[in-house]
Amino acid sequence: MKIYITLICLLISLSGGRLDYVKSFYDNGNLKAEGWIKNELKQNYWYYYYPQGHVKSKGKFQDNKKAGYWFYYNETGLKTKEGHYKNGMATSWWNYYKEDTIVSVELVDGKREGLALYKVNGKPVKAEYYVKGERTHEWFSLKEFRENPIDL
Repeated sequence: MKIYITLICLLISLSGGRLDYVKSFYDNGNLKAEGWIKNELKQNYWYYYYPQGHVKSKGKFQDNKKAGYWFYYNETGLKTKEGHYKNGMATSWWNYYKEDTIVSVELVDGKREGLALYKVNGKPVKAEYYVKGERTHEWFSLKEFRENPIDL
């Protein structure tokens, strides 16, 4: 029985390294970043902070590349953007926040691809369509959209 337990422990220790929680700090002593490392690569959830202490960004890493859903904040703590990463590249839908405006954008490999919807105070005010990062269409009303549809 002791042999089996020893073998299991040995296999666990050799199966990809240890997951460690690490922290780094600014010169002023405030937390700069914290998260998980395995085999010297960032893994799982990470937090980044501004020097005064507010959260700057938070999200998941997979083998040192951003993955999953991330959130970004300004120095006063207000959310500035949020969206998906896959293999370190921004992808899928992202939301950008500035004062009373929200812009929802489709991204592929970090570039705008597809629709971008603009809302001010919760009301739609504009839509744009992008191909490989270049705007090809723009509408300011549903009527304009119907009169000038997307040529795919």
